[in-house]
Amino acid sequence: MKKNECGQRFADKKSLLLIFRKMKLTVLIVCLSILTSLGSVYSQNSHLSLDLKKSSLREVLTEIENQTKFSFLYKADLIDHEQLVDVNVTDASVPEILDLLANKVGFSYQIMDNSIIVLTAGESKQSIKVTGKVTDSSGQPLPGVTVIVKGTTTGSITDFDGKYFLNDVPGNAILVFSFVGMKTQEVSVAGKDHIVIQLEEDAIGVEEVVVTALGIMREKKALGYAVQEVNGSSLVEAKETNLVQSLAGRMAGVNVSSNSTIGGSARIIIRGETSLDINNNQALIVLNGIPISNGSSIANNADYGNSSGEINPDDVKSITVLKGPSAAALYGSRAAAGVVLITTKSGKSTKGIGVSVNSSTTFETPLRLPQFQNKFGQGTNGLYQGSNFGYNGIYPNDPTGGDRYDESWGPRLDAGLMMAQFDSPTTNGYRGGDVHLANRGDIIPTPWVSHPNNVRDFFETGVTESNSVALTGGNEQGNYRLSYSNIIQKGSIPNTDLKRNTIGLNVNYNLTKRFSVDANINYIRSDSENRPMGNYGQQNIMYDVVWLPRSINMKSLRDYWQPGLEGIQQFGWSYNNEDNPYINANYMTNGQQKDHIMGHAALNYQITNDLTLKVRTGMDLYHENLPSKRLANTKQSTYGAYWQYNNYYKELNSDFLLSYNKQANENWHFSASLGGNRMTMDARGNYIGAAQLQVPGVYNVSNVRGTVAASSATYTKQINSLYGMGQVSYKNMIYMDITGRNDWSSTLPAANNSYFYPSLSVSGILSQIFTLPEFISFAKVRASYAEVGKDTGPYSLDPTYSYATAWGTITALSYPSTLKNPDLKPEMVNNYEAGIDLRFFNNRLELDIAVYESHSINQILPLQISPTSGFASRMINAGEIRNRGFEAVLNATPIKTDSGFQWDISVNFASNRGTLISLTEGMTEYSQSKPGEDAYIKAVIGERMGNIYGQGFKRAPDGQIIINAANGQAVKTSEYVLQGNYNPDWTAGINNIFSYKNFSISTLFDIRQGGIFVSRFINKGIGAGQLIETQALREDQPVGQEYQKIYIREGVNLNADGTYTPNTTPQTIRDYHKMWYDHNTEVQKQNASFVKLREVIIGYSLPKSLLSKTPITSAKFSLVGRNLFLWTENKHVDPETPTTSGSGLIPGFENMALPSMRSYGFNLDFSF
Repeated sequence: MKKNECGQRFADKKSLLLIFRKMKLTVLIVCLSILTSLGSVYSQNSHLSLDLKKSSLREVLTEIENQTKFSFLYKADLIDHEQLVDVNVTDASVPEILDLLANKVGFSYQIMDNSIIVLTAGESKQSIKVTGKVTDSSGQPLPGVTVIVKGTTTGSITDFDGKYFLNDVPGNAILVFSFVGMKTQEVSVAGKDHIVIQLEEDAIGVEEVVVTALGIMREKKALGYAVQEVNGSSLVEAKETNLVQSLAGRMAGVNVSSNSTIGGSARIIIRGETSLDINNNQALIVLNGIPISNGSSIANNADYGNSSGEINPDDVKSITVLKGPSAAALYGSRAAAGVVLITTKSGKSTKGIGVSVNSSTTFETPLRLPQFQNKFGQGTNGLYQGSNFGYNGIYPNDPTGGDRYDESWGPRLDAGLMMAQFDSPTTNGYRGGDVHLANRGDIIPTPWVSHPNNVRDFFETGVTESNSVALTGGNEQGNYRLSYSNIIQKGSIPNTDLKRNTIGLNVNYNLTKRFSVDANINYIRSDSENRPMGNYGQQNIMYDVVWLPRSINMKSLRDYWQPGLEGIQQFGWSYNNEDNPYINANYMTNGQQKDHIMGHAALNYQITNDLTLKVRTGMDLYHENLPSKRLANTKQSTYGAYWQYNNYYKELNSDFLLSYNKQANENWHFSASLGGNRMTMDARGNYIGAAQLQVPGVYNVSNVRGTVAASSATYTKQINSLYGMGQVSYKNMIYMDITGRNDWSSTLPAANNSYFYPSLSVSGILSQIFTLPEFISFAKVRASYAEVGKDTGPYSLDPTYSYATAWGTITALSYPSTLKNPDLKPEMVNNYEAGIDLRFFNNRLELDIAVYESHSINQILPLQISPTSGFASRMINAGEIRNRGFEAVLNATPIKTDSGFQWDISVNFASNRGTLISLTEGMTEYSQSKPGEDAYIKAVIGERMGNIYGQGFKRAPDGQIIINAANGQAVKTSEYVLQGNYNPDWTAGINNIFSYKNFSISTLFDIRQGGIFVSRFINKGIGAGQLIETQALREDQPVGQEYQKIYIREGVNLNADGTYTPNTTPQTIRDYHKMWYDHNTEVQKQNASFVKLREVIIGYSLPKSLLSKTPITSAKFSLVGRNLFLWTENKHVDPETPTTSGSGLIPGFENMALPSMRSYGFNLDFSF
């Protein structure tokens, strides 16, 4: 070390010591004014990184000398240079490092040119101005840190760059630094005017600092309600194209269901359903403090996704879920069902420009396909004879009718039979299915064999490539983060795709010491040539599959044109009912072009040390075009068709927040805020279409054959709000929060459009109030009460006319079928919650438990009325829903060894039960949704929300099923009866992380127990003889006699005299299965319980020792997988997949759902 040798040589000579010190200090004081500025410039420009544990002060100073041009001068007998310290800084200036050391060791210093003089800490009583900066252990700035002069009320709060300033501070004062989630630290001023502090995490961990309502950072231990947070880093390795889907299984009480289509929608429900409107139960999504639209975009049974799913996961810093109204009350009407707060990453002050890159490639295959029988092929009653395959044209009909049947009740497969099939060659070199060719020739029979993989052969291996890059930088005045991401996804269904490009910019800048600005903007462009269709219809591949006989070779359908008739006549296996599935995929398309902008700009002004003002405006704006094309000469369209949907949505939120934060003394802390918000929403939709085209293949509405169809709709809405909140804490162990908000909604009548709702929450840190056993590290109890008001949609008060089908040349208008209500009142949700948070064994074991009860009253809903009134329904306030629930979150570190091995586990559990308490007078039930052909969702007073009603078996008094003696078919109930409930009894998630040095393995299991769903695919698949359930009875019979045996269902016949006798009516094997399942919900319902291996990540981080010689600061390679395995009772479909309606996703029903996808691949993440 380059110490002053003279000083060392005379260190023990008292006679020379005083002379030496005087000479040295005299020289220093003379040169100080000349050299200080030069040294300061160099010191500020010199940045270095240190990671030293239990190192002596001498070793730390030596390391600084090695990395810079500085030399240190100090007296060894006056400075304890052997004192051990920890230093962990990244890209920090020399003064920042010295300030940290000075606070820990107790010294002062002066910088002159390339020399740094280390002195003992002098004391001065003169008042000075103190500035500085506060960072965490990694060197990141900490905004919101409270800095007070001990024993006084003088204090300040750090800005978003972690900076603070104090006036009139005594030179011998002690500063107290406190921040949520950090250990409070006291530092002696010792005459210094610039103090940099590095705070350490406290016992509950820095991760316990969470984002709450209005974007305010709060200490989790201070909250009187339940919140959960997911770090953005856990979402970027095994990505989902819809961000919300990544939350599945990670949080207690948060249920996520998603459409399995490429880029499809996700439905997020928190703590049960609070509204009888099944599409009005989703949580509010808030991006960087600005609410954004989360409605599903669905047209022509194609799901185009929702806005929240378009957010780039690589830009996300954290996702916080505010579960109850107590947490979400400040967000107003739309927050009654909870809030999901998404905070994106921002820049940081660094030397130069930081670059981070993330790249991943994943491959998708169906997670589960139905289990088919592969013993019997196309036909009816065991008969099949191919000829014209259902086309009434040139060639003779099949006398058995077997080639027209889209079922598998035909002859046994793989039994040596030869059949004339659609892909059999002909004597003229064509195929049997080339029925439009007059010279096709006679069909040469080919082996009648099974094709076990004919459905799997249709699905391709999907590929998703995701690449993102982010640039970060900044200085003392501000910082920025600029990001770009690109997703290119090729779907597993042929000719389906999604392309998404995102540009994001976050900027923070200090205009003055008190005035700063921050802004964020995201531009997202989504493009797709084709989104797959769902539900029951010929464009859905699963519709094709359910009617696809087991003898059909899917590969033969890939050449889908008849020779010489390309673009005119398709080639297929049946011309009676079906189109070639490859024609559907390639020529029946549903495209999308969407431009989406989300962002905000805010001005922040620190009026005084305790008083700040934020003014902000945010916008959510998108426009999308949805063109659909239909090929001519198909079962779906004789002449071809073309139509377009154009959707426009704009929401503006402008708000202000005046905040007061005061540390009254060492015991009491107060804060209060007053704010206001104006939300304006403008939504428009236009449709124009040509149901028939004049010239096939020319997709333009001007090419219409007949009349162009057109419609449009406009919706506008405005909510003005004022709100306030206050917090008080005593000794950081007892907390109380109170909030109040008043909304004025344009969708409610003037007499009722103003509604106020308050909240109150309290919490106490038992481990600080009482002396608890040593094994209890932390204990807290909490309780809260809240009310949240809720308005309705636009135009619910007064009737409006809409255009109807013209009467000749006369324009027609129609009156609405729902009678409007000018006296509507707002809905209200009242919520009670209590919980306890416990930590044991030095925080190795953590348990958080919450119980809650909510009441949703004054439900706004359309009540069915007599048709003689001229209306179908009228809008009323009626109904009360009660939700009761229990949640538990367990976090533990069972193993942590000195060798570097660690096992962390997180388990969440939740149970919720919603009950309809009341409706209006004379009304006992309310039909919520009818998405299927055989059942619907109905709410009945006293019963659980989510009940599914449908027809079931009619039974004799002893419980036996009644069989119709005339045809052997089971008799169904005339009325719809309760079949079950689509909600689970409980849900759970288990997340394991195993790490050893630079290796890590994480797994996420998602568990659902209880509930049912009604499957239309299973109904039709069994009736058509396709599924495995139809195999056994036929397979047991001798070859050629599979259809000769008759079958008698177990049950009883109802006699004319009212008595019952055992059933003796025979049925064919087809009727035995088909008539049992057909239109019978009791048989179609399936157990919705499942265990899903939601995620697996195997990662390796390159050692820093290896990267130290490169520009790269960090690098990690991971093998990733999502939805890898599924365990369920049913064999055919994923019970998690909902069906779609025109306005959203409907739970409890499977309606030819596309299979969910298993993905696997790799991810690379590095920074420099």
